[in-house]
Amino acid sequence: MSLSLVTSLSNLDGRDDNDNRPSRIVTRHPTYYLFGADLFIRIQRVIFCVHSYFLLRESIHFQRLLTPSPHDPPRTLGTSLARPLVLTDTTPSHFAIFLWVFYNPHFGQYNTSQTNWTIVRSLAIQWQFLEVLQLADQHLPPPPTPQDDGHDDDDEIQWDASIETPYEDWITTDSITEDFVQLNLNRRHLEDGAA
Repeated sequence: MSLSLVTSLSNLDGRDDNDNRPSRIVTRHPTYYLFGADLFIRIQRVIFCVHSYFLLRESIHFQRLLTPSPHDPPRTLGTSLARPLVLTDTTPSHFAIFLWVFYNPHFGQYNTSQTNWTIVRSLAIQWQFLEVLQLADQHLPPPPTPQDDGHDDDDEIQWDASIETPYEDWITTDSITEDFVQLNLNRRHLEDGAA
């Protein structure tokens, strides 16, 4: 590993704190440390330097992280190696798999494993990348559906017959006739104007 690829966390901003902390080495990602990119992201001990455009264009989550409100001071988070955006909710390898969607060297050809598409889908959901989620869903098989064996699920429920009243006991011809006659008499009584 060349020295140009390694920097110490204790001296990222040019200071030497000498507070006896163990030195933690940060390594540039071999593929996604792009010269000319404008967003520095640290995940564990790996630094990525990517174009913020993709993340800001596609993700509400990253828009909230990186775009200050008019009342905030100008954004400095992620703008330099000394002030990277630190992501703790993924791993460097998963983030690299996710970035592959944007930096795919074969335009329009997204040939990778289902495991990678599952990782891409998971991060797309987590970070609210709706277009990337749709792309992942196109490359993953549909989720398994419950087997339709022709039976209604309600038929398999065991009913306690002791708490049920038979249909014939609660609705009889006599009760229906009585209700009908009563309603009919009340209606005629109200139509005649009598109270």
